[in-house]
Amino acid sequence: MIISSRTKIIIEILINADDYITIKEIAGRLGLTQRTVYREMDNVNNILHHYSLFVESIQNKGVCLHGSK
Repeated sequence: MIISSRTKIIIEILINADDYITIKEIAGRLGLTQRTVYREMDNVNNILHHYSLFVESIQNKGVCLHGSK
């Protein structure tokens, strides 16, 4: 499975986040638009699925990684 560097960085941000993080904050850290991060989330979710992890998204709160570490 090939993982783009952008996808890898987003996954690392999610793994290191202590709580919910907004897409806006992820985009700001990477210097990307929010739309680009939203498009990348499909790849992130597909990869995380292979490791029994998933991204929970709550409106006005952000996204958070769940599953066994």
